[in-house]
Amino acid sequence: MKRIDFIGLPGVGKSTIVNNVVENNSNQNIVTFDDQLFKVLRMEYLKNRYSIKSIISVLISLLYDKRKDLLRLDKEKYYEDVSEGIYSKLNVVNWFLSNYKPDNSEVFMQPYRVYWLIKLLEEITIMEKSSINQNLSVLFDESLTNRLVTQADDLNSLHKLLEHSNELMPDAFIYLKLNKELVKERLSTRSRVTVSHLFSSQSANKQKWDSLNNKFEEVSTFLLDRGCKGLVVDTSKSIGECKSEVEAFLNKLEQ
Repeated sequence: MKRIDFIGLPGVGKSTIVNNVVENNSNQNIVTFDDQLFKVLRMEYLKNRYSIKSIISVLISLLYDKRKDLLRLDKEKYYEDVSEGIYSKLNVVNWFLSNYKPDNSEVFMQPYRVYWLIKLLEEITIMEKSSINQNLSVLFDESLTNRLVTQADDLNSLHKLLEHSNELMPDAFIYLKLNKELVKERLSTRSRVTVSHLFSSQSANKQKWDSLNNKFEEVSTFLLDRGCKGLVVDTSKSIGECKSEVEAFLNKLEQ
């Protein structure tokens, strides 16, 4: 599995571009993180025995909300496999707790961010362990790299973490750029708003946005210097233009 991490400010268009690339691409080796995770869980971790009631429930869940089906996971097998591969990644949690310095307006978010981080590490571990289509390029719109950058109070410590933990490094990254005024405009008009988007749109000031933008610039340079292949895309262009640039980069990675 090639882990392709999308990075950039909240609202820059990561999910939009990922979904457009996958939905309109004939290359079956390029998939979204959500789709591949669901496939792995469904094929390798669902319980084998079903009652008539549970089969009906599965069919309904697939029609309305496929993630409900995951409630019937063989959790013993799942956590056994997770435990075999996640320990080498847990140093990132200690790093996060020592580097994430929320201000008073965001203190309530800390436990959620820790949970999201550990859950993402679990899911990456499961996908790495899976034998299903290991030649795939998996596009992570809510990527590990992006989460680490947004929470890093000290980029030097993040650089050291990545240098000493190769398993945390993506196979490639795509940095989506957009000026902060357009980002704020998109956040204020979008129909799908996450907690992260909501917080960013309400509390962001010029200094905060500039600081976060500089972090992405520095990390993209750091990754390139370490031999990680990367692409920078200006998302003020049309979705079609952005999609073409991303597709060309992904196709080149497969060569």
